Amino acid sequence: MTLRALLVTFAVCLGLALVRPVDAATPTSTGDALYASAAPAIAFIDTPIATGSGIYFEGGYVLTDAHVVWPYDTVRLRFPDGRVFRDAPVVAEDSLADLAVIRVGDVPGITPLRFADPTRIDNGSDVFAIGYPAERETNPRPTVSRGLLSRIRQGGPLKLQYVQTDAATAPGASGGALLNSSGEVIGVIQLRFPSTNFMLALSGSQAIERMRAQLNAPGELGQRQYRRIAGPPIASDRVQLGSRYEQRGYLVRTLTDVEVTVRADSADAVLSVYDPTGERVARSTSDDKAASLKFDAVANAPYAITVTVPRASSFTLSSDQPMSRIADPDDGRVLALDSFVTGSFDFYGDIDLYTLDLQDGQTVAITAESTLANAVILVARADGSSTATLDSTSTPIERGLLGNDAVLLFTASASRRYYVVVTDYSLLTAPSHGAYRLSVFSSQPGRSAKGFGAITSGDRPGPSVGAFVFGGGSDDDLLTATGCSRAGLRVWASRPDGSFVGFIPGATVTQANALWTEAFPFGIPAATALVGQCLR
Repeated sequence: MTLRALLVTFAVCLGLALVRPVDAATPTSTGDALYASAAPAIAFIDTPIATGSGIYFEGGYVLTDAHVVWPYDTVRLRFPDGRVFRDAPVVAEDSLADLAVIRVGDVPGITPLRFADPTRIDNGSDVFAIGYPAERETNPRPTVSRGLLSRIRQGGPLKLQYVQTDAATAPGASGGALLNSSGEVIGVIQLRFPSTNFMLALSGSQAIERMRAQLNAPGELGQRQYRRIAGPPIASDRVQLGSRYEQRGYLVRTLTDVEVTVRADSADAVLSVYDPTGERVARSTSDDKAASLKFDAVANAPYAITVTVPRASSFTLSSDQPMSRIADPDDGRVLALDSFVTGSFDFYGDIDLYTLDLQDGQTVAITAESTLANAVILVARADGSSTATLDSTSTPIERGLLGNDAVLLFTASASRRYYVVVTDYSLLTAPSHGAYRLSVFSSQPGRSAKGFGAITSGDRPGPSVGAFVFGGGSDDDLLTATGCSRAGLRVWASRPDGSFVGFIPGATVTQANALWTEAFPFGIPAATALVGQCLR
């Protein structure tokens, strides 16, 4: 979490208005009237591997989730009145926010839905989820479910707002609309948590604002669809990889169902193929001279081929079906200290390789934040030897909207160039795709990381306020210092020089310590004052 995002969080918690709502609609008093008004603008989206929902908005566009359409450039789209768009193009995609836009043009008789700021309605208000959950019919119609607005959460790499509700959904509802009682879109349905019976919808006002901007100009990622990053069809390619952390990616898309054979004239080559769902369908076998694999391709389906090596190697890769080399914009980028870059897993199995120059004894805190992907970070010497690794499941702090963020503290053992490798934690099972924000914050050379720290002592000046400092200790010291319950605790912190202020609404101990870790990645000075408030 960046300092700016923390200040925004603080402002939200104080009730400051950050986004003004779109024009208000006339209130609708009944659920059936609301459904009759909004349902015609909810589109059914169909790809060869999945189905989803979309929201028709002004300008002839449909807003949906990026994970609904990926990895396809066109989709089949159907409105409830039966009008079908068989090859509707995906014209904008933002996998940082998990959003995409499909162009359909003007659809006479269907009124575009309006979007509104969810923070302008109270917790406990009725909300309505409209989409196509678990839809298998040929001529589907959207369904509606009623729920309560539980709260507004903030998270993800962009620190966007998410509406939490108990309105029932199922797979296929992704990209659908969460409506207020006036029929305005206050959320785009994205994340389901079946075991706890709630779901999250991205703020409608933030979603539409972000994607309208994307339509005018690509965001920080640029255009990452396959048609943008895949080169012309080729039968063979010369591959030169300098270490086990480097990778080549290729795309195979055949015109008919056919068996595909891919071969590398080196036993060092390791080849893998991922189908459009992310399943690894084949891995190479090798003899003394070559490595090869075969897989059955379905017509027009995109298959990603990854090529890696255990050591520096050069060889020729060939395929009996046309393949396209993927130009990965992230590979080879140089990271600057005390800044961030935006990267993306552009295909299943993608490994992104950055470089970072450090001085002997210099410590950096590296964070990869993502909504769609479960990132893992590795730092290695440029000569290929591994020096440090930490993934998002082994970090002691659960971070991010879904606990998918990876955190790594690394101290350089020499003044040199290092590799920073970012990939997906599920690479060997069911890898994901999506964008991430990679940040690097540094200490002065010669200063080592002191660890995360925990609250150890405190003096309560009043019945509802506690002041305390960081040190060694355990997580439970936070509660002891304030006398608060976990449910009632609110925490804020300030450095002695006033350079940092943060706030967590309803923070758990884990969340509180995660905030302090990000604010003070090189150890927390003993003089740092923290204040906890009990809301009883």
